[in-house]
Amino acid sequence: MTIQRYPYAQVPAEVARHIRELGGRPLNLYRVLANAPPMLKIWVDFAYAVRRECKTPRSLRELMILAPRSSASHFTNGISIGGWRGRQAYLSSR
Repeated sequence: MTIQRYPYAQVPAEVARHIRELGGRPLNLYRVLANAPPMLKIWVDFAYAVRRECKTPRSLRELMILAPRSSASHFTNGISIGGWRGRQAYLSSR
């Protein structure tokens, strides 16, 4: 299976400023999402709200952030984990 690579785009100045105000910096993930600027803005607001406003444990917050991603296998810290159950088991062990 070949994985599609998306090009990095310039993070719009307004969104980059918003990320800095939230205490972050434009990551490569944001540069990929900048290919669809409305999605980038929504993602930044969602991710920071999950990180700062939730009263859930950190591992559950990470699952909430990862859940919208595809169910294809992902690599985290060199360990292959696949789908929702794999991520849940991996993060629960931390």
